[in-house]
Amino acid sequence: MSAIISRIETRPSKIIKTLRFKLSAAFLGTLFLMLLILNTFPVFITQNQIVSAKRNDMQGKVGLLSTTLAALPVLTTEKISPVISVLDMDNISGRLLITDLNAVVVYDSARLSSLNAKVAVLPEIVTALSGNDVFRSNYKNGIFYSMASSPIVSTDGIKGCVYFYEKDLEEGAFLRRTQVNISKISIAIAFLGIAGAVFFSFIFGKRVNGLLNGIRSVREGEYAHVIELSGEDELSEVAKEFNELSTRLQKTEEVRREFVSNASHELRTPLASIKLLADSVVHTKKIDEKKLKEFLGDISDETDRLKRITEHLLILTRIDSSDSVKFQEVDLRRTIQKAVQNFELLLKQNGVQINCELSDNCIISADCDGAYQVVSNLLENAIKYNKEKNGFVTIRLYRKDNEVILEVSDNGVGIPEEDLPRIFERFYRVDKARSRETGGTGLGLSIVKEWVEDFGGSIRVESVFSKGTTFILTFESLYKDEAGL
Repeated sequence: MSAIISRIETRPSKIIKTLRFKLSAAFLGTLFLMLLILNTFPVFITQNQIVSAKRNDMQGKVGLLSTTLAALPVLTTEKISPVISVLDMDNISGRLLITDLNAVVVYDSARLSSLNAKVAVLPEIVTALSGNDVFRSNYKNGIFYSMASSPIVSTDGIKGCVYFYEKDLEEGAFLRRTQVNISKISIAIAFLGIAGAVFFSFIFGKRVNGLLNGIRSVREGEYAHVIELSGEDELSEVAKEFNELSTRLQKTEEVRREFVSNASHELRTPLASIKLLADSVVHTKKIDEKKLKEFLGDISDETDRLKRITEHLLILTRIDSSDSVKFQEVDLRRTIQKAVQNFELLLKQNGVQINCELSDNCIISADCDGAYQVVSNLLENAIKYNKEKNGFVTIRLYRKDNEVILEVSDNGVGIPEEDLPRIFERFYRVDKARSRETGGTGLGLSIVKEWVEDFGGSIRVESVFSKGTTFILTFESLYKDEAGL
């Protein structure tokens, strides 16, 4: 048993650890993805912008120079140099090569290791001599290596090409600094993110652990347990809902225990009486027939009382189990007429007169048997707790403002004012002595109230002690389009 309890107690901590791991993994995974994007996307965009700027600049230069050189009759160093000077390209950063149609270099801006009069078999030059513009740029070890070439086209056709090569350390250093700065920012973000994830998982785990402990406490029967979580976040809302649920469970448990206790007490009383009477018959050696019949009559009365209690408990169980209740159209006028007819003998025995004022079209949505039990319970109480002489019962049924109203009045013993708030409680009796004489179980009015509320109606009582009682029931009418009577 202790091992089971130990496993139960350690279960929330395992759940918290698993939850913390999952949340941390999800957060760190998202953080890693964000940092990966941060370290690649800006650098990629910056590099593309640099390359695009170089493309426009270098292709513009070689294009302008090739167009200008196309006007020369022949491509020689002497004729090319003045053109380059005019275009202010003799001091450009990079290396400029101009070749003839056979890829022989006729101009080289480099003073050392000049390629003049040499064949330059470079891929860009070969492509340009075939009539296509070329641009290539590579970033390696913090340096941009860029090459652009363009054919020199005259009216006679291609006569050579312009080739421009540039090694850019400045832009490469800028991109390198950008990468380093982003890396530093990423490290700082990663550090703060990990610290935040640890802090958040700790706080979140602590709050969830409070919820789990509360759920465990309620599971083990501590319905009065209250979870205290500060803040206005989702977990606080869950805690509030849980506290409301546990409060309702606590009330339900209290009602259940009280009901079981009362039911046990009510059932034990007739059983004890039956046992006592039966023992009296068994242990009495000589008992006359009259006394025997009296004992058996008392046993029969107690058996009937036990049966009534059992039936009322079954009715309450049926009401509580809403699945067994079938709603349909119920004509309360017919229901009342049937109940009055069934109580004619009891009315005569008690010398009670009844007056019925019943309107037509008083149709409600209800359970047919439940509606009859409501009417019969009220009518039976009005008869049994009436005056011994000149008693009367009045039943009024009418419609008002799309509502069906049922009033059951009597001029009986009435109900003391201090007892009025409790008359609908289960097993509560105003006059316990008289209730036992009349066969009351203390469940009749509870059944009436629960049926009425199940039908979507309401019930209230007006009573003056020793003068009479009136029960007023209000239901929603199914015929709202008609005027109330």
